[in-house]
Amino acid sequence: MFPGNKARIRMPPKRGSAPRGDELRRLSDLDLVPGDGLYERAFEKQLIAVDGQRSQLQLLAARLRSRMAFLRSATPLHIFVVTLRCEHSCPYCQVSRRSADRERYDMSIETALRGLAVALSAPSPIIKIEFQGGEPLLNFELIRSIVPPAKERAAGLGKQVEFVITTNLALLTDEVLDFCREHSIHISTSLDGPADLHNRNRPRPGRNSHELVVDGIRRVRETLGPGRNSFSNTAAAIGSSFTSAACGTFWRSTSAGFTSPNSIRPCF
Repeated sequence: MFPGNKARIRMPPKRGSAPRGDELRRLSDLDLVPGDGLYERAFEKQLIAVDGQRSQLQLLAARLRSRMAFLRSATPLHIFVVTLRCEHSCPYCQVSRRSADRERYDMSIETALRGLAVALSAPSPIIKIEFQGGEPLLNFELIRSIVPPAKERAAGLGKQVEFVITTNLALLTDEVLDFCREHSIHISTSLDGPADLHNRNRPRPGRNSHELVVDGIRRVRETLGPGRNSFSNTAAAIGSSFTSAACGTFWRSTSAGFTSPNSIRPCF
């Protein structure tokens, strides 16, 4: 703390106009005097605090406690990365992709069961398990093996368990759809935009990733219903010129008929 009218920086600004270069220098140098305008603005934004004035610090502490309150309870969402394998080679993918013929990169049933025990130990009455990859349908056998015992164990604990498969839909089969319908599994996928854009950003053997995902979403909607699927647009994430307005036009014109809020969640 700095005594008297000297102040110290407390935290970065939250909203509003950012300080100009000379103002930022004055803030960092603590070159502030009551009445100079910048002092008052900084104090109002809680950038500075005065020695001996506890009320502002208490306000900051209360806001921080409120913002971080979610840390007091365990998460109800548990993500199972069932494989690092994927038959796509998307340039912006955030996971460690391995070729589709490298089965040693699959999660084992033993690991999955240990993960299930951890998930069900969370205090939440509703547990959500999301299967991700890589492409999780490359290890569908594991998903099929873990879902029934997860439901059985959850019921024994008085909990409800929900499942989501995050997939590119290229490997979607009737067997997968039937299993998802039987166990009320939700499907989540993503779409970059029209065929030329999607295929360019989602390269795979056959160069037909857009055709497969659009057909897959149609089949999911027909089999599971519109409330059991969601997809997001990833055009913004790759710096594409495919704008929000163009995105809206695409959603309205696509043959898959994605018009409900449950199935359209653009990430802009």
